[in-house]
Amino acid sequence: MLQILNLFVEGQRLSNAVCSERTDWQQYNDREKRLVQNTVMLVGLLYKMCKLQLVIPAKTEGALNRVDMDGAENRRSDAKMILRKIHESETKTKE
Repeated sequence: MLQILNLFVEGQRLSNAVCSERTDWQQYNDREKRLVQNTVMLVGLLYKMCKLQLVIPAKTEGALNRVDMDGAENRRSDAKMILRKIHESETKTKE
């Protein structure tokens, strides 16, 4: 999650710089468009991660709480997919 957060912070900083100069999407070059799109994907991922209720309260008193392992694994898979998409888009930008 730290890697995602770091990418988001950097993407947000750069997106803010781009968006403060221009607001017309058509004026953005391909690199700037990918930067904004990648940042939006990261926002969605972070939202899903924060929304996950990792600890499932016990239904009966005295019982142990459970960890939502399926939910955590789903978010982990989502993160891998988003990181792969970002890497692919950055590779295209360099070509």
